[in-house]
Amino acid sequence: MINPGNCGDGLIDRGIDTLLARCGIAFTLLDAPEIGTAGTLLISGAGTFNRAWSYGADRVKFYAGKYETVCVTPASFETSYPPIRKFLRELPDNVTIFCRENVSFKALNTLVPKRENVHLDHDAAFHNDVTPWKMEGHGEINCFRTDKETVGRLLPSKNYDISGMGRETQKTLLLDILKNFKTVNTDRLHVAIAGAILGKNVRMFASSYHKLFSVYEYSLKENPNVEICSEEDYQRILEAQFDRHKYKRYLVTLQRVPGAMPLARAIKRALG
Repeated sequence: MINPGNCGDGLIDRGIDTLLARCGIAFTLLDAPEIGTAGTLLISGAGTFNRAWSYGADRVKFYAGKYETVCVTPASFETSYPPIRKFLRELPDNVTIFCRENVSFKALNTLVPKRENVHLDHDAAFHNDVTPWKMEGHGEINCFRTDKETVGRLLPSKNYDISGMGRETQKTLLLDILKNFKTVNTDRLHVAIAGAILGKNVRMFASSYHKLFSVYEYSLKENPNVEICSEEDYQRILEAQFDRHKYKRYLVTLQRVPGAMPLARAIKRALG
């Protein structure tokens, strides 16, 4: 059961397909709320266990009662969010969870009733064979979030939230776009992973919870082309590509909007 999401989820699904084929495991694809006949259901976990997107917990709880075994592919968990903590503390015995980084893994080992049901492995997107997409590339691309998982940064005038430009059915869209560039600036996990496995220079910036930097520590730290960047680094990108005229127009509007003063002050600082 794939995750209904963006083309970052598509890259995960393609990685799962590759892994299953490599292991000689046949499968049938299901769409929620479809019920199959096999004894084991594999659910693509990804980023659906956090404050912004928590429907993964509901899917697991529902299908745990329909199948002999349910397995969640490598995912991250925002355990400070009460509904996710409750879900993990009440996890059915027939559910196996794979975490894609150590922060989630350590937290789940203190929450899940059966610790033997919790495992650690790399994000499934790393299983993709990207040989046909490997090329030198030129210039850089900014791929910062514009959805509800954003940390609320001002955005460079040229920003392409390419994960959100496609659906999970477009499994190679990230590769098709990123192959053309030399450097990728992003706070999107699967944009970072796609850039890394393509051999690009990847500059990673913080997202709304721990997953991005935690996956870096577990899976990307040894890659010399990938680096964690600070908010000061982000400000340098913003200043170099800041559309002053656009944000001056925004500022006039924001000053009339109740509750918008923090953003207005940030724009004033950026404008100098």
